[in-house]
Amino acid sequence: MTEKEIILPRGQMGTVVEEYNNGEAFEVEFCDHNGQTYALVSLESEKLILLYPDTSNLILVY
Repeated sequence: MTEKEIILPRGQMGTVVEEYNNGEAFEVEFCDHNGQTYALVSLESEKLILLYPDTSNLILVY
């Protein structure tokens, strides 16, 4: 099997699934709208942008 080159534009959201060397690098999974993984890549921490979700409109149901 050959690897496909994936171009991830700046701001593409992914999920950190593994941390390496005390946060120097991370394994990041990128999924489509159906939840299917299309890229799983190791990235240096300098390549990541930390996002905080806007939770101001959430309604908590207990």
